Amino acid sequence: LNSRMRLVFANLVEIGTCLSTYERLVSLTLNHNLLTSLVNLHLPLLRCLDVHHNRISCLDGLGGAPNLLSLGVSHNLLRTLRGVEEAAELVTLIARHNEISDDLSPLLGCSHLTTVELQSNLLDLAAISPLRGLLALRAMGVLGNPLIDREPASGRAAVLQAVPQVRMLDGIPNAEAERLERKSALLERQERQRRSSAAMMERKRLAECKRALEAAQSNFEAAQSNFASAINTSQPIETTQGIIITHTAD
Repeated sequence: LNSRMRLVFANLVEIGTCLSTYERLVSLTLNHNLLTSLVNLHLPLLRCLDVHHNRISCLDGLGGAPNLLSLGVSHNLLRTLRGVEEAAELVTLIARHNEISDDLSPLLGCSHLTTVELQSNLLDLAAISPLRGLLALRAMGVLGNPLIDREPASGRAAVLQAVPQVRMLDGIPNAEAERLERKSALLERQERQRRSSAAMMERKRLAECKRALEAAQSNFEAAQSNFASAINTSQPIETTQGIIITHTAD
């Protein structure tokens, strides 16, 4: 069976149980239909699900696609994202043009999320604040929400302060985050150089100590040899300290 299926403008009212027979599906597109929910979704290998332009009001049923990586639910009737946490492996969520006003804490159940597009919803700053807990989040879209529309400049700054790990907000890079990343990289490079220099100096010091120890050992052995010779021959000898040693046999 094919691993991809596309049924658009097909007047589908629900996801039929017959779809479960296509258990090898990895991509399913059901755009421009009449779907109101995602129940009966039982596709264990599914990676990509696109259901924009439907009438979906809740995300219950995503547990039937435990390996889902990308979900597109734009232009639906969502007021909350409750249920999305069942798709724990999700990496990309596109949910533009809905009526989402509830806080986004359900997304914390999707710790791998890197991209979240929520343009044209009803979100305020308090609603998006939980996204600070999504450490992998790098790209986000929030244009068309009250938190941005009232004061675009200050709204953008407030969003970046609330979710500082985001590197791209509404297609515009987070300059402060990039500056901090460059500074962090510079400090890390300087620290590596410092550790390398310290290690080199330590190796040099140890080498000098070793040479000094070897020289002292050599001098000591030479002095021992001279002293033994003097004892045996009764001849005066001079040590490395300039002391005259004589030995007179009885």
